[in-house]
Amino acid sequence: MAYFRCYNCWTLFKSDSKDDYDECPKCGKLLFVGSVEEMIEATITNPREKQKYEKILKKLKKELSNNKDIYEDSLETIAGMSSRHKPDAIYYYLSDKNKKFPLIYEVETCDSIFNNNTINQCRLFSQTAKNTSGEFFIVVPKICNGKRGFDLAYEMLEENVINLDYAEIKTF
Repeated sequence: MAYFRCYNCWTLFKSDSKDDYDECPKCGKLLFVGSVEEMIEATITNPREKQKYEKILKKLKKELSNNKDIYEDSLETIAGMSSRHKPDAIYYYLSDKNKKFPLIYEVETCDSIFNNNTINQCRLFSQTAKNTSGEFFIVVPKICNGKRGFDLAYEMLEENVINLDYAEIKTF
């Protein structure tokens, strides 16, 4: 049994489903609730993709570590709320009034941009950004099989009605 947060209505609910998906008890949305192993397998399908993923994540963290206005924090909670679906990186921007705003980063490879796990995480993290006055970034390669990674990520977000006001695309 595990806890999940619905990306649609923000309800926290328990699931002991044996299936990969479970329905939110409040709004009825079908949500991915597969095991952590299934989530990893769904995201990284082969060793070359895993290497690409790790390379992008390393570049992202190096770039972010150069910014003195933000700091990295634990992936276990986002703005004080725990979530089973953890982003690949979370940083916080500290305002002049000592208020923290989360910066949520999800790294994807060319193979994972359109999978169900990615779509559900983007929905959850963009809604989290909206609810916490934070920002969500989906990070993709510059080029994916001859196409711009930005265009593919934009297409995925738009096709899946993910609020583009709370989701930004970054390429490496």
